Amino acid sequence: MEAVNLLSSNKYSEKQIGYLFISVLVNTNSDLIKLIIQSIKNDLQSRNPIHVNLALQCIANIGSKDMAEAFGTEIPKLLVSGDTMDVVKQSAALCLLRLFRKSPEIIPGGEWTSRIIHLLNDPHMGVVTAATSLIDALVKK
Repeated sequence: MEAVNLLSSNKYSEKQIGYLFISVLVNTNSDLIKLIIQSIKNDLQSRNPIHVNLALQCIANIGSKDMAEAFGTEIPKLLVSGDTMDVVKQSAALCLLRLFRKSPEIIPGGEWTSRIIHLLNDPHMGVVTAATSLIDALVKK
């Protein structure tokens, strides 16, 4: 329970420890999963890219079907949004790739799948390589 409280902190170190604890030690069948998902949603909507990245990394580390169901529609929006920072786009692409590999039937197709091609023209090489891996997985589906 204390780890979930750490997710609400605005201090990077406390939030990082909370996410680390959850990523490693929380069982996906835990009663706390609803609270964890709500905390992650709050961080995904944050204007702070560091908080968004921590949330995306936690989602990818857990990589459960619950995470795919909860965030399968939100992460693609981050990925193709014009105002998302490159570092967040890179993490979003890798997170989506992890969820897609775990539960391909849950990740919805849609407008974002055609817009992802434009990420290959991004000047940030991390975004390009992450998008390439995601596109490769989507094509092989």
